[in-house]
Amino acid sequence: MEKLIRELKRKLGLNIQVKYIYCGKPFCKSCPHGPYLYINRRVGKKVKTEYLGKADPYVLERKLSIYKEVFRLLSEYDEKVKALQEEYQEKVINLLAELEENSYLPHQPLGKGQ
Repeated sequence: MEKLIRELKRKLGLNIQVKYIYCGKPFCKSCPHGPYLYINRRVGKKVKTEYLGKADPYVLERKLSIYKEVFRLLSEYDEKVKALQEEYQEKVINLLAELEENSYLPHQPLGKGQ
């Protein structure tokens, strides 16, 4: 189990924590409970911790593959939005430059004698 977790951490670049939790009951004979899995990821300046569930290697592997795909899609989305912003910004600049040239406008002022 620990080897699988280390391998997934290395492959995905995620910080995965395995925690054993004490329930707080005075005579609990099965404490600590677990292992429970948590994933830490950076969102801006903050670190978000998400509970992945009880440690089942097959479920963990599937959940982490879903996280990896979500992060890939979000990264792709950001790249496409940036490219579109640059493309439309260039179009607007070109249109504004064309307006300033006035090359297609008549040379007489409008309104007088028309």
